[in-house]
Amino acid sequence: MGSKDRIERRKKETYALILKTAKDIMIKEGIDKLSIRKLTDKMEYSPAMIYHYFSNKEDIINSVMEKEYKKIVDTLFKAHDPNNKPLVNLSNCLRSYIKEALKNKEVYKYVMLQDKPEILKHTSVLSVSTFDNRPALQLLFNQIESLYEGKTDKQMIQMKAQTIWTSTFGLIIRMITETIISAEWIDYFIDQHITFVQHSLLYDQLMKGED
Repeated sequence: MGSKDRIERRKKETYALILKTAKDIMIKEGIDKLSIRKLTDKMEYSPAMIYHYFSNKEDIINSVMEKEYKKIVDTLFKAHDPNNKPLVNLSNCLRSYIKEALKNKEVYKYVMLQDKPEILKHTSVLSVSTFDNRPALQLLFNQIESLYEGKTDKQMIQMKAQTIWTSTFGLIIRMITETIISAEWIDYFIDQHITFVQHSLLYDQLMKGED
């Protein structure tokens, strides 16, 4: 390995270490407690070293959150099995996504309640154009489309995907915020949410079949 390769590898390792250290602080002490000073003290780096990789504290937070939120979204694709029926896939994906979001409460809440453009490019839902660059939303669209088997138009499927996604978001935020509810009640609400989605789609599919 040449000196140039070693330098690049060291840069990547330093970048990753800064993000990991920042994440540890955010998880243990809260996002608001993260500061450049605390980061440099913990890592024994100079502020100049941190600023070489990130422009400010917000840049670090956004980088951590984008990376961690991607892990939550990736659970959708891990839960999707092309051999399953569309409704089974949809249910499994929603359950996995909700469970993973609840494991990473601080990350999910911070990311999903942001209105910054650099975050919204990963989280926006209500615009039709979001389907072009949001693989997770497109996966949901494909599952619903497979369920209807061509019996409804693309715009209607997009709206159903957006509605399911936003209602799932609402449930997760309430379960994160209302910390007094038990694990049993959390499972109950998840089951009820998924059942409601299933019944709504099946009823609509039945009505389309009778048209």
